[in-house]
Parts: sequence; C-alpha cells; structure tokens
Amino acid sequence: MKFLLGCLLATFLTSCTLPAVGAQAVTLEPLPLEPVPTFSLRGDPNFSPEHLPREMRLWHSRFWNGIEYVNTTDRFYNPETLASSGDLFQLGRHFNVYVTSLLTVLRVTGDLAILDEVDRLMQLAAGELRDYNADGFRNWRYLTLTGADSAAFIGDDYHEMDEILTHSMVAAVAYAFKANADFDARYAERAAFWTDYLQNDFEAKWRRRNDVPRGFPFLSRDLMHPYVQWIRFHYYMYGLTGDASYYAEAERMARQVPLQVREVATPGGPAYVWNQRFLPEARGDVLSCQPFVYLQLTFQAFQDLAMEGFSVFDDAFMQRVATSMTELVVRDGYRSFAGDICGGQYQAGLRPTRSRSTRGVAFHFVNFPYATIGKWDPTGRLETLVRRAYDELELTSENNYAAGQMNLSAAMLFLLAEGEEQQASGSAPDAP
Repeated sequence: MKFLLGCLLATFLTSCTLPAVGAQAVTLEPLPLEPVPTFSLRGDPNFSPEHLPREMRLWHSRFWNGIEYVNTTDRFYNPETLASSGDLFQLGRHFNVYVTSLLTVLRVTGDLAILDEVDRLMQLAAGELRDYNADGFRNWRYLTLTGADSAAFIGDDYHEMDEILTHSMVAAVAYAFKANADFDARYAERAAFWTDYLQNDFEAKWRRRNDVPRGFPFLSRDLMHPYVQWIRFHYYMYGLTGDASYYAEAERMARQVPLQVREVATPGGPAYVWNQRFLPEARGDVLSCQPFVYLQLTFQAFQDLAMEGFSVFDDAFMQRVATSMTELVVRDGYRSFAGDICGGQYQAGLRPTRSRSTRGVAFHFVNFPYATIGKWDPTGRLETLVRRAYDELELTSENNYAAGQMNLSAAMLFLLAEGEEQQASGSAPDAP
C-alpha cells in the first residue's frame, strides 16, 4: 500500500518551492505518507473523568451539562432537530460544526460516550435518507431558502456546496466509528453503513451527474470553506476504504492551500488572510476577504486536519491562522468581531467583504467553534475570552446562547489538552 501511495503522490511529494501569493515563497518539504495524529479519534473503553486532570474534569462535566441542555432547547441549534431535519443546509453547517466539536472532545478525552451521542444523532439523520428524486440514490435535500439564488435548489440534492459540507462531516463520523470498531460491534456496523452510503449513493450520484466515472475531482466548489472541508472528505475516505487515490486527492488539494493564503505582518506576528473564493478555480468576485460567518467552517476544517497531523496544517500554519483571529478579527473581547478575515480592511491585495453578513458578535463566538484555534494562539488571548464568556454570560436559550455551554466547554477541553498522552488509552490508531 505504501508503494502504491508513493507512486500516486510522487509528482508532488518532492521538496519544492511554491510562490505564495502576497508573501515570500513557501518551501514545502516531503510529507510522511502516513500522518501521525496529535489527537486521534481512538477512544478509551476504560475512560473515566477521574483520569483527567482536575480542571479538565470540571470542563468535561460542563461539556456534558451543555449537551443535555442544548438537546432540550427549542431553538434552531437543537442538534436533534438539526439531525432529523433532512436539510442539507442545516446538516452541512450547524450540525457539521456541532458534531465536529463533539469529535474534538472525543479526541482529547477518549470518552466513548461522546461517540455514542454522535451515533444517536446520526441515526436520526439516517432516518431521513431517501431517494427523493427517483434518481436511484439516497440523500437528504436542500430545504432552507436563504435568498433568491437558493430557490432553484429547494427540495432537491443539487446544491454542491452543502453537499460537500454535509458529506465531509459524514466521512469524519464514519471514520470515528471505524477507529473504534473493535470496541463495539455497533461501531463497526455504523462505519460500514456510512461508508457504503458515501461511496454508493453520494459519490456514485455525483460521478454520474458530472460524468466522472473515475479519478478526481468528481465534485468541487470554488469557495474556501467548502474547499478545505472537502479535503477532510478525501482524507477520511482513504481511512475508510484504503483506496490511496483518495489520499492523493486530499494531498493535492491540501498543497494548494499555502498558495491561497497571504501572509501579513501584525503586532502579534505573521498572520494569514485569504480570499473568499479559491483560486485558480474561482468564478466571479475573486478579491474579497472571507466573511466572518464562514470562518467557523474554515477554522474547524483546518483544526480537524491539524489534529490528524495531515499535510500542510502544521503548528506554524495554524499559529498564523490563530494570529489572524486575535490580531485582525477580534475587536471588543468576545462581544465584537470584524466582518472578515482581513479585519474589515484592505490586506495583501484583498478588499474587505461586501457580504450582507454583519460583523461577528457574542452570539457567534459563544455558540460556534471560533475559539478552538486558540490551541495555536501563543498569547493565550482566545483562551481568556472563552473563560470570560463562560463566566460573564448567562448561557441559556432565552439569551440565544443555548449551545454555549457545550461549545465553550469543548473549546476549553481542547485548549487544556496536551496531546495523545492526555488520553488514558495512550495510543493513536493506525493513521490512514
């Protein structure tokens, strides 16, 4: 397998220098064929909160209290409602980041009860799979009208971006089940179910539609957040199937990311800014900074791949991303944020976003995963903001902070964790 993988990757795993747009050239060294996760998805069947350091025990308790609370709220971010919505918009966005946050805590604690919670929610989602349009493939549908341009997609499964966002999450979940399959036959069954669905329904459908019977890409979208989420899909599909062509595509895509980010100087050190659209595939407006509202999906995909130790997403890369958040995006603590990754100003040839979305506020920081990149924040500023938000706000649905208890606790558990040795299980699974 390593020989085959080496053959597939030989054309771009040699040491080379690539021109980074708006920055000095970035030298990319040969990468290991098998990444070693810093925080693997392998759980610990003997997990007990008592095995955690004292402060992590506190945040672990808060995390589970937050899960229990958010499951009782009637607001839009109730994960049970999202899971059973059958709506690609909800599944690919709010449900994606929620489930990925759960998997983050599984990684740093080894608590398999988290995987059971993910399974419970995914069973609700599976119950909504149908061949709605009689094309021979099961799927969910796009059901949220966000504007006139989305009307054509309502009631069907042709929305490429939300298909990508949703199924990148599904692939990560399926691999989490596979990574723990020897602990519970149920996990093995779930891994097999979701792998079959991904290959024989989702992927087969798009290969037929786009007339790509083999090879890659069989589906793409020229925006930064679906692009990096799509890397996750291919990475985890390799882990699920052993098909090295998935890994080759994940690596090909990943090594384009340093060409998209533009390094800028800040008082806190070098930071990255980037276009909303992914060049050279971009269509339309190609010089606009990525809006704040989409950063959660970009940040979390970067984080997930970094936790797997995959490709270019190393500590140096992630520290620049974290510095972007602390130096350019954060305005007034956890209460106010710039409207885009560039800090709402011209940066490295990119202009501020013209998006109709507003600046970020406490609602976004509290309920969604903007803070977990604080793991790579050398100043500790993001950790301070998480602690302050948790202590100062009443994290209830009445205040629009229903997911805050879970989300902020998940962030703190990651920020406090020390790597694979943190888990009582002590070892990572064989990396894909």
